[in-house]
Amino acid sequence: MRHSNADKGQRQTLIRELIQSQSIRGQKQITDYLESKGIVATQATVSRDLREMGVVKGEDASYQFQPTGKKSPILEVARQEGMISLRVIPGQALLLKKEIWNRFSHELFSILSDDDTVLLILKKGIDPSRLQNALEKW
Repeated sequence: MRHSNADKGQRQTLIRELIQSQSIRGQKQITDYLESKGIVATQATVSRDLREMGVVKGEDASYQFQPTGKKSPILEVARQEGMISLRVIPGQALLLKKEIWNRFSHELFSILSDDDTVLLILKKGIDPSRLQNALEKW
């Protein structure tokens, strides 16, 4: 098993420099870059670092830092009966899913996501139009 031989701060500094200097679309590019600098890090470690650093995938699928103005990642909202489907900027669905669950869990039966979509399944009796309006204003 491989282990990181650098401290987290050093590793994250190198990751930040790499993402800011070129278009990076995969974690393998990051682990290869770190290795070229003498740092061995697993994909799981890099994934954790990216999450902690606020790195998301942009519309062009390259890694970038979450904008400080925090533009909404929601591109499209659709509703059908007790469900709301969100199409989001690729790579941002998981973070959005967590934010939605924290804010609206009392209205949700379940929430599912992949890389660029989030599906909200509402509890019986919950008006989906109110939640849809809140999400569209996000």
